[in-house]
This record gives sequence, C-alpha cells and structure tokens, in this order.
Amino acid sequence: WKSFLDTGAVSVIPPAQAKKVPLDRIFRRAARFVRTNKSKKDSELIAKSRIVVPGDVDPDGDVAVEEGGFRTDAPTAPQLAFHLLCSNAVRRRWRLRTFDVETAFLSGKKQNREIYMRPPVEGLPGVPPGSLLRIMKGAYGLREAPRLWYLKAREVILSCGFEELQTAKACFVLRDKTKPEAPLCGMMVLHVDDACYGGSGDYWSKCLSECLKQFKIGKEQQDEFDFLGRHVKQLPDYTVEIDQHKYVEGLERVFTPMERRRNPKSPLTPEELHSYRSLVGQLAWPARESMPQLSYAVSDLQQKTSKATVHDLSHANNVLALAKRWATVDKQKLVFRPFPGDVSLNAVVQERKPKAKQLKNFERLKSLGIGAVHDASFMQQPGDGSQFGYLIMLAPTTLYDEKFITHLLDWNSAKIHRKVRSTLAAEASGGTRAYDRAMYARAMIHEIEVGKNQHWTDMCKKIPFCLGTDCKSLFDLCSKVGSLPDERRVALDLLDVREGIEEMKDQIRWVPTDHMLADAFTKSMPPDLLLQYLKSGVYSFKYDDEIKNTKREQAKKRAELKANKIASNKKHTETKNA
Repeated sequence: WKSFLDTGAVSVIPPAQAKKVPLDRIFRRAARFVRTNKSKKDSELIAKSRIVVPGDVDPDGDVAVEEGGFRTDAPTAPQLAFHLLCSNAVRRRWRLRTFDVETAFLSGKKQNREIYMRPPVEGLPGVPPGSLLRIMKGAYGLREAPRLWYLKAREVILSCGFEELQTAKACFVLRDKTKPEAPLCGMMVLHVDDACYGGSGDYWSKCLSECLKQFKIGKEQQDEFDFLGRHVKQLPDYTVEIDQHKYVEGLERVFTPMERRRNPKSPLTPEELHSYRSLVGQLAWPARESMPQLSYAVSDLQQKTSKATVHDLSHANNVLALAKRWATVDKQKLVFRPFPGDVSLNAVVQERKPKAKQLKNFERLKSLGIGAVHDASFMQQPGDGSQFGYLIMLAPTTLYDEKFITHLLDWNSAKIHRKVRSTLAAEASGGTRAYDRAMYARAMIHEIEVGKNQHWTDMCKKIPFCLGTDCKSLFDLCSKVGSLPDERRVALDLLDVREGIEEMKDQIRWVPTDHMLADAFTKSMPPDLLLQYLKSGVYSFKYDDEIKNTKREQAKKRAELKANKIASNKKHTETKNA
C-alpha cells in the first residue's frame, strides 16, 4: 500500500466525495490482496502481498479501441533480439548483465481515464470506510498497466541516447556519438520489467548510468543469472551458455494406471486430457527457448491433442524422460561461442573499398552472414498433414563452403497449414518459411549494426545469405533460371527465394540428408546429428569430403560395383564361349 502512495498510483477519495462519483466509473468488485511466498524452499516463508485491481470488470473494458477504448498492447523483445544480444556480447567482448525494476507497473505513465475502485474488504491503513481509490497509473491487474509501463520505460531509455529498433520493439541499441560514424557500443532487450543488456566504452557507461538512475532497480546481476526462465552464464572468454536444466528437472510425468496402459488406443478422459495439455505446454517452453531437439516431438503431440489417446499420453511421458536425460545427464545447452581467427565485428559488408595499406588486413576479416537450413515431410502427420522445420544461424560466410562455428539464432518445427500435393510442395512451403524468417533476421541485424537508413530489402542485401536444402529438385528449381515445376503453386511459393538468388545475390546449397540438421524437425527420429551440432556449434553447407561416405553414396557405390561385376562376368563368359 505504501508503494501505491509513494508512486502516486492512486489517490484516496473521502467518503463524502465518493458518494458523488458515478457508479458506472467504479469497478463492480473491490480490489483484493494476493499473498504469495517468494521463497523457493518449502520450509521457508518470505511473505509478499500485492493489491490487485479487478481488471476483468473494467468500466471501459467492452469499448473497442476504434470507438475510444484504451489500448492494452505492450511490446516485449522477441527471442531473436535476445539471441542477437548474446551473439554481439561474444563477438564484441561485452559482459552481459540483467536488472529488474521494482513496482514497475506503479511507476508507469499516468492513464487519462477517470476510474475508481473500492479498497480491499480487509481495509487499508489511513483509508476511512466508504472511501474510493482513484486509479492514476498502471496498478496491478489493470489491463492497460503493461502498456503504461512500457511507454514510461521507453521514454526513459530513449531520453538517455538509445534508439528503439523498428524491426524489434522493446529492443534498444546505443551508438557512440562521440566517434565518427557512431558505431554500435551497446544493446538492451526489455521484457516487461526485466532487462538484459551489454556494452562497452565510456559513452556506454555514461548513458547506462543515466538510465538506471531513473528506475527503481531491484536486483542487478552479471555473468550468471536467470532471465525469463533461462539460466544464462557467461564464461571468462565471453562464451554465453543458456539452459533450462532446473525447469526441466522440476517437471513431473503424468501418472497412468496399468489398466489404462493396457488400452493404448482408448481416448483420454477429461482429467487425463487436462494433464496431457499441461505437460505438452510445459515441454513447449524449453523446446522453443533452449532445447531445439524437442521441437518436433512437442509439435507432434500438440497436433494430436483433439484425438489424444492413452498411447499419446505415454509418449508425452517418454518425451519428458528424454528431456530430463538431456538436461541432467548430457547437460545440453544453447551456446554462443567465440569465432576463431580474425572475424569482423561488423556484420554488414562495408560498401567503401579499404585503402591500399589496409587491404591485407581487410582480406583477413571474414564478413558475417546468415545461413538457413530447412526440411519437410509429406503426409506423415495426423489428418495426412505435412511438417516443416528450419534452423537459422549466424556465422562468417566461410560457413557456406567449409566447417565453421555458428550461432544458432532461430528454429521451428510446425505443421504446414494447408494441404500439399507432393513432397516438392512440402519442401517449397518449408523453404519459403525459412527464407521469410531469415529475411527478418537480416533486416534486424542490419538495423542493429547501422540503423534503419534505407528500405528493408536494401538492408537485407547487405547481409550475405545462403539457404541449405536436401531436396535436389527444389535446389534445381531455385538455381536454374526458367525452370518450372508441374505444380504452379510451388513456383509461386518459391518466387521470393528465386528473386533473392537472382537479384540479391543470395546463395543456395544442396545438403545431403545425412547432414541435414532440420531432418529431426520433420519426423520422429533420434536427433543425434542435431545434438552433435548443439555440442560443437560447428556446421557447413558443403560436405564434399563426407558426401562420398554418406549412406546414399555408399549404396550408389555398391550398386555400381555390382553392375560392373555383372558386366565383367558377362564379358568373360562371352569371351570364353567365343
């Protein structure tokens, strides 16, 4: 209650004046206390109380925005922006830090509506019975509170010299205006009242200090901390490791009696279906944030929800067991490693040519680029659905031709939301989705590096890109001008990809299936290759030395040897008979 008064979030209306307030401006229910135990130990009590507004009965809650209602949208930084922050921290040798803001919602901008609520039935110190509380700011429970806080935080951060990205709201960058060309010197991602940031230099330190002074900072940490359910650790060599081991260890399997397991095709009861949905939802979080190898299994389980059976529930328990093994035994993590050698800090290829004296050093620098690999399966999902998957990574352009360490930025495994008529159509749909996400990543990287100073298509041109596919027919369609598939819809799907290759100088590579990382995103299979990649971070779009050792190539060799042997025997027999 003291926080409400100190921040000016409410003003007390005495009983005499409260009687004059129109009833249609008062929340129909009184505010209430929400009491929680902040301790993570069952044997310890750290009590916390919070006064919460009954936002579900807001007097203006049913008024649409276009009719004068209030806005509730409050952007948070996307996952891609956080991963780019981690990548920049490694490449630019920044130390990552985090902070949270106390009483953030109560510190937001003032709202312009006249609304009132009754105090909790337990009463409040210094508030006479019959009084009302006029809500001045974003109190807890108020539907527009997150937006009011975002607007205040944005205002403060921008006033300290930061710029907000147009490609990623709630993601801010700082450029050192004391130096020529104002190079990037820091970056901050904001998620409600939690922030993660990194930077270096005197200008960064000065602007950051001004920013933090204007917030009521609760907890500030560096090098090892929890951020939005992720455990983040930065090593002395600036490597960033992300995991959710504690979260996964805390998940519990759904108990299924033996009698139920004897009927695996039996539909789930309402109680079992509730437990199934809960478990799948809990697994979806690490699959999206730090354990890509879970992506297909979780997507497959989600697609089976409407007709889930006891077998599906048992399978969900098995997926949880695998996740626990990867977390507790293998200690699998999402890692952003330093690039070996002399890698350019600036991901954007410089347009101007270097001076002659700098040419030698310039040639040693490896410009950074984006790579994406994708795959698809045809009619192997429930209801004859098809599945696609992709991974997007950042690395020196050396990746396109040889093995190199990469930073995994984005991934997904999902159902193709339309019926496709062939394997090629499924691959084309997956390829366009991967290309679309890669274009977004390229635009964001360019804006982080130099700002949004031109059209987004021109921004993307400055970031090298290569698409990897294991579908030879799709590779041929994209790389050969004038070729058309029998299915014209496939040609339409691939227009963006072909235009990028022809006009933006993008590249496409054929990757053998044995080396396709996204293969485990489209079907049920051991994700050994993906786990190996996560452990080493090394990948390549060309495996010329390994291609001859793949199962497919070995089978070809055996077939050729067999054919040669038959031909040799036939020739020997003919010679002998002659």
